[in-house]
Formats: sequence, structure tokens, C-alpha cells
Amino acid sequence: MLPYSYNPVDLIILYALISLFSAMITVNWYSFIADNIAEKRGHFLAIITNIASMGTVISLIAIFFLLDSNSRKDIIIPFTAASISYIASALIGFMLTEKKSKSIMSKNLLGYLKNPKK
Repeated sequence: MLPYSYNPVDLIILYALISLFSAMITVNWYSFIADNIAEKRGHFLAIITNIASMGTVISLIAIFFLLDSNSRKDIIIPFTAASISYIASALIGFMLTEKKSKSIMSKNLLGYLKNPKK
């Protein structure tokens, strides 16, 4: 729809629709994340972030081929930098392993605050 928007009103309406859909999705995502087990939340969010990064790279490639040759010359450096950074962040994210750490706080917060060296 974006390549066919030639006037500002169309772009404003398109942006408003994107914002509306994003707002509706956000509530569902927060509910879904809250329902996950606490130990799995970080891993789940990392997967979602990597999928979003891949989607961004795919959209950059699509936009690159939709533009005419004069516009391509203007965006080749930012496009390449963005693509490399997204791919690198996805690879680094997949290679990292999360270390299990012991909880600092006890289950009884009031008891911990009274005697923090326990």
C-alpha cells in the first residue's frame, strides 16, 4: 500500500492504521508474555526480537528493489549498514547462552529488608 501512496493524506491514514494495529497487538503480547514461565521469558523475548530483526531485513530488501535506480544509489550505504547490524545482532543473540543466577532477594521481602546479610 505504501508504494501507491502519493499524497500526504494517504500516508497519514496509512500511519494511523499501522499505529492502531500496533496498539491492539501490544496488549495481547504483554498478556502472552506475562503468562509465560518466568525462566522462559527472556528466551521467548529473544526469539521474538530475532524474528522482528529478520522481518526488518526482509522489508529493507523489498524496499530496495521497489525503488528506482537513482534512489537505490542514495540508500545503498545505510541499507548495507542496517542489514549487517541486524544480521550480526541476530547471530550474536542466537549464540549467547543465559547463565542461571541465584536470586539475591529472599521470598520474604520484609524479612530480607530486616536482615539483608542472611
